[in-house]
Amino acid sequence: MKKIFFICLIFILFCGCTAEVDMVVTTNQKVEEKIKIAIAQHHILAYSSLNEFKQNYRNILDGYDKNYSLNVYSKGDTITSIVKNKDQIDSLGVEGMSILLFQKIEKKERSYVLKFSDQVKDLLQPNLEMEIEEEELLKEIKIHIQFHNVIENANSDSYNSKSNTYTWIMNKDNLDRNIEFTIAKEKRYDIIIPYLIKKYFDLILLGVLVVIVFVVSLFIIRKAKRENAI
Repeated sequence: MKKIFFICLIFILFCGCTAEVDMVVTTNQKVEEKIKIAIAQHHILAYSSLNEFKQNYRNILDGYDKNYSLNVYSKGDTITSIVKNKDQIDSLGVEGMSILLFQKIEKKERSYVLKFSDQVKDLLQPNLEMEIEEEELLKEIKIHIQFHNVIENANSDSYNSKSNTYTWIMNKDNLDRNIEFTIAKEKRYDIIIPYLIKKYFDLILLGVLVVIVFVVSLFIIRKAKRENAI
């Protein structure tokens, strides 16, 4: 049953579109994923509305993981979906939403190898038995991974040193490639601190407001006491 869910989900998400995945690997090896998929409008003509498409989308996603958020919006000729969820790095390709992209993960000490799923490879370059039109193929997948630790080595296509983000691009010309990287113990605090501020901004703002209200209230009370004493 789960395999049927998976096949349905792959075709709903990826046919005739581009996929971009943003991942953050924190210092405790947790992974935050955001899968952004651009889908041509004509692929959802079978649905009466965007809401119906979104509900069907959510029903299938629920078969894999309950811990996610989904945003679907329409702009021009494109439907864009954004799926966010969290995993442990060791569970990538084993459970949760990461099954959409990865077949399995290999780990040796602090070195990791992520292998793409066969289903995704088939959508990039299907075998002769699969009846998929050219326009329905997945054009490419871009994987951006930001690390909170220094990376000793990686086989990425590009690297942004400022954000400590590595990018891998997979298409029909490099179907056998894997994502490989080795995480060092050294931490990038210039990445971690802004990340934590952004993540907990609402709580920080609430805390600041509480302190301001407390200080102002204390000032008013003391002022009132002094005036009453006079």
